[in-house]
Amino acid sequence: MAAVTIWRYTSARVLGGWGPLLCVILGSLVALLMPLVGVEDRCCGSLKSIAQLRCLLWGSSQHSSAVQSTSLTVPFTALDVLPQKSKPSKEMELEAKAALQQALEMKKLGKRDKAHKLLVHALSMNPEFVDALTELGTILEEEKDVVQADHLYTKALAISPCNKRALISRDRTLPLVEEIDQRYFSIIDSKVRRLMSIPKGNSALRRVMEETYYHHIYHTVAIEGSTLTLSEIRHIIETRYAVPGKSLQEQNEAIGVDAAMKYINTTLLSRSGDMTVSDILEIHRRVLGYVDPVEGGRLRTNQVFVGHHIPPHPQDLQRHMQELVHWLNSEEALQLHPVEYAALAHYKLVACCRATRSWPGAGLS
Repeated sequence: MAAVTIWRYTSARVLGGWGPLLCVILGSLVALLMPLVGVEDRCCGSLKSIAQLRCLLWGSSQHSSAVQSTSLTVPFTALDVLPQKSKPSKEMELEAKAALQQALEMKKLGKRDKAHKLLVHALSMNPEFVDALTELGTILEEEKDVVQADHLYTKALAISPCNKRALISRDRTLPLVEEIDQRYFSIIDSKVRRLMSIPKGNSALRRVMEETYYHHIYHTVAIEGSTLTLSEIRHIIETRYAVPGKSLQEQNEAIGVDAAMKYINTTLLSRSGDMTVSDILEIHRRVLGYVDPVEGGRLRTNQVFVGHHIPPHPQDLQRHMQELVHWLNSEEALQLHPVEYAALAHYKLVACCRATRSWPGAGLS
């Protein structure tokens, strides 16, 4: 039906009286050539036509000029053709169940290492196999790895919220994990109090803070593969001179992180009020300002892929960002320990706004 509508519009505006004749010729060619085309090619062609039709109907000119990215991206008008996370085949599910049964037998015989390997294999066949997740969590809990066990129980409950065994196990591990968290938080708080007791004018403190600042920038860019050394980053930030033999993009990334850190320390920390989406975008604008000034400071307009995870649709990003900011400013979040608060904020931001490129500073673009 959509094809007929497009043909009528095109023939009336462009082809004039030749439209019907050309339609007959094209239809004959399609009838002749279609049997020669494989099923996969026909499906791909149909999906591509659907995406192009949606572009024509909704208008895609405003997105066609988007800056190209080195990662796998798809314009959001073609969202319907995105691959979803594939489910395991029947054979893989059967193999996972067989591996679970063998793991249970090995566990009864006291061969825990083999049972552990069999459960890992079962989960590689079917990552959402709740029984295997729970059984592996039980083995880890017995080996005193309570944190990892709690993680597996949580994953099992995310897949099957009413799983009785996972619920009972999580009720057992959650208090232990929270106790571990609080113990480490107390150690961190103790060290912070000792640091804050040092007078601000202390010269040694100033040197440590300066060194920490450069180390923070170094690790921020190094974690994603930057080859700049700590001394090179210090040289770039202090002198603004390029380092010979090193990528300009890597050097601009370091300068961008420096600009973002200065904005946070001098502007945001001295300002009262709630965090806003504009504040996050301003940080992002400075992080990417020297690397990709077009994409810096705006939400991404392309659909991206991160392994099996498909982040939200670009049209939903504004809503997700508003929800994130609402959580950041909520009483529930502000009552958390700063380390826990920062970790959850980072997770929530990356989960909804994963970048079109691998570098973490591009989390919104």
